[in-house]
Amino acid sequence: IEKNHNRRESVNYLETAPWRPVTKLFAMVAVLVVATGADLAANDFLVSSRFSNSVLRYDSSGAFVEVFASGAELANPNGIAFGPDGHLYVGLGDLSKVLKYNGGTGAFIGEFVSAGSGGLSGVRDLLFGPDGDLYVASGTSDQVLRYDGTSGAFVGVAASGNGLNGPVGLVFDSDGKLFIAAALSNLVYVFDNGVFVQSFNAGITHSNSVGLAFNSAGQLLVSQSVTNEVLAFDPDTGTFQGVFINGPAGTPIYMQRSPDGGQLLVGAFSTDSVWRYNADTGALIDQIVAPGSGGLDGTHDIAFFPPVAVEPDGFATTIGRVNSGGLSELIGSDDQYLVLDPTFTVSRYQLEMTVDATAVTESPCGLAFALEAKMFTTVGTVQQKIELFNYVTAAYETLDTRLATTTDSTVTVLPSGDPTRFVETGTGAMRARVSYQNSLPFWVTRLVNLYLPFRTRVDQIVWTITP
Repeated sequence: IEKNHNRRESVNYLETAPWRPVTKLFAMVAVLVVATGADLAANDFLVSSRFSNSVLRYDSSGAFVEVFASGAELANPNGIAFGPDGHLYVGLGDLSKVLKYNGGTGAFIGEFVSAGSGGLSGVRDLLFGPDGDLYVASGTSDQVLRYDGTSGAFVGVAASGNGLNGPVGLVFDSDGKLFIAAALSNLVYVFDNGVFVQSFNAGITHSNSVGLAFNSAGQLLVSQSVTNEVLAFDPDTGTFQGVFINGPAGTPIYMQRSPDGGQLLVGAFSTDSVWRYNADTGALIDQIVAPGSGGLDGTHDIAFFPPVAVEPDGFATTIGRVNSGGLSELIGSDDQYLVLDPTFTVSRYQLEMTVDATAVTESPCGLAFALEAKMFTTVGTVQQKIELFNYVTAAYETLDTRLATTTDSTVTVLPSGDPTRFVETGTGAMRARVSYQNSLPFWVTRLVNLYLPFRTRVDQIVWTITP
């Protein structure tokens, strides 16, 4: 809780685009539909910079990329989080409101939670819960408040009382219980659906408990801003399990695990930097963001870019015809199919379709394409080919060729090299081509061409973009 705002006092305390994030927004996990974040790319991350009134972007090595969000409206940014819609939400500590920014471009969208809504006073950490609603630590009113994850309307008080004093860090466990680090009462509080469960310090003298995270072993990690430590606890009993990290120097504040779960990033407030540790062992890896890099001034929260699922917004059959279904059948893995029939061309039966989508950013650091389909065939085998259009060379690149299956199967292609070549500059357009070809010899094909030798059923097509 920042009740003293002097510079170096210790810390006491595309709207309509058809895309969605593929992270399950428990704070401790990230689940992808078609590929893991590690498969797509090592994710970029954002850091809220309190005294420069900005949110800064760094790549997976810690190199500064850009000022992602700034402007007159962005004063004293504190907690940050990506929402279920893929956009970025930023809490303002002094103005007691939450702002919304485009998750791909950083453009300001508008005010999501108005100043003081529901009694909000002194925004600290914020995150989206498993129910999709936004939870905000209201530091100076000693509460955690809940807001509708779509509209920002006040829903109710998620935690208060029972000695809660100065809530800062928030995290949900896999059962949906809310854990709260209280900097002024120096305790960790646990609430379940608004009902107090317990608070604990396990006999340890806390020293400004601030940030929270879980490691893969299920331990609750708590950063201590005065003693420069991260402590480990059993989240069920509150039993102290040891010093997980002895460091970093520089007032550790919020923490965030990488999407693959293997790394733990710890913000250092007073040295304007970020440290990186092994999330399983607590071993130091490096100081991933050097002091002041990119203008970082007053490190606060950290958020990794979530991979975002981008659904098709159009398709066309260039060889063959549509038997049944349409664009809606390509969205979601739901056993609702776009059914396509081939056409006899020259010497064999063929089918070819193009699918279009619009990326959330023109400069993705990772890209994947997934096709879920199955084949009905009466004779012979059918070759399936996936191509993506390269807007630099103005030609298709073949990324996968294999025999089609007669049961639903998903093929995910992960192009090597710079993925921006598959996104058109200026429009964000993406295009894929999926084709099928019967492998029978010419004379056999002619014998069976009185009926269709195969029929394709496409269940889902989706791109996954890491901004």
